[in-house]
Amino acid sequence: MDPHLHLHNQLLSGDPAALERLVAECGAALERTLHRRHIALPRDMVRDAANDAFLAVVAKPAAFDPQKGSLLNFLVHIADHKLADRLRARSRMLVRETPVGGAAELERLESAGSAVLFYASQTPARELDDLPPEISTWLSDTLPDPRDRKLLSMICDGRQSVEDFAAILGIEHLALPEQRAAVKRHRDRILRRLRYRREELRSLYHG
Repeated sequence: MDPHLHLHNQLLSGDPAALERLVAECGAALERTLHRRHIALPRDMVRDAANDAFLAVVAKPAAFDPQKGSLLNFLVHIADHKLADRLRARSRMLVRETPVGGAAELERLESAGSAVLFYASQTPARELDDLPPEISTWLSDTLPDPRDRKLLSMICDGRQSVEDFAAILGIEHLALPEQRAAVKRHRDRILRRLRYRREELRSLYHG
């Protein structure tokens, strides 16, 4: 039995203290789950999505069906969709603000693409329906190897450890100089692919 079902009943009854109790009982578990699912995303973005999920449940408590799962899982589902919305909005904003030409363009295009790329690489396939079909196609065409998508998310999250990259590539058994060389080759290949298809990314977000 769902241990939080009583909170749903309080929400349905319009109890003004129900939100506070919901956050107190489910807040920590919700954030832990979201951080595990979206480990490279900023903590404040994850926290905002969790808050959005609480507010959505309070606004429409009848949308939750106890026969289909737990209240906590319902909150996770809502928060995942809120994160998808935030990532798409962030990506569109970055691309719109990108000047044409130069290193600044490439850097910001990489950031714009990485938000969506990370979401695609870390989210169960059933939840990728939220992404426009043309973006999903662009993702798989640009970086068909899931390891490359993971590496890109790490690059744009500011992670620099050669050992972390080597673990993703499955080359941690190599000597450190060989790991470093292999990681550099993969990083360069990913950035070349982004450069090659950057105009397609711009047209998709402006389309």
